[in-house]
Amino acid sequence: MYFFSPQFWADMGLRLTGPASFRFILQPILAVLYGVRDGVNDAKRGQPPYVFDIVMVPADRKRQAASGWAGIGKAVIFATVFDAVIQYMILGMIYPGAAIIVGVVCMAIPYVLARGITNRLVSRMPSIRATRQGPPLAPSGDDGDDGSA
Repeated sequence: MYFFSPQFWADMGLRLTGPASFRFILQPILAVLYGVRDGVNDAKRGQPPYVFDIVMVPADRKRQAASGWAGIGKAVIFATVFDAVIQYMILGMIYPGAAIIVGVVCMAIPYVLARGITNRLVSRMPSIRATRQGPPLAPSGDDGDDGSA
């Protein structure tokens, strides 16, 4: 099995130092920018942080997965294909599984982290809280019902 074998790690070393090694810096930066964009949008809509919502709210998993794929899917595919091309240039062959791992590590992980952290930080800003959609929450202990009806 190629994954995580000594050959896999040796080949990774070649890809990290070979042609187009700048992608290991550029791709995560782009993923973070996409994550920040989507995290700000999530905060403005009053949604919980991305990973928290996926893990803790099963009813929202499908919607959040679709939202994440819409935000970063093309970039993950690009990173995967680009790594496959680089593999062919350096190694003379393509390992699709390794290309997928590199695509996910370079793009999906930074995106998910940036989206969740940005949502958490932005949602704490008073100016953003005022722009959230939906009815305002009543202060705790005061439901507006004084008992007279």
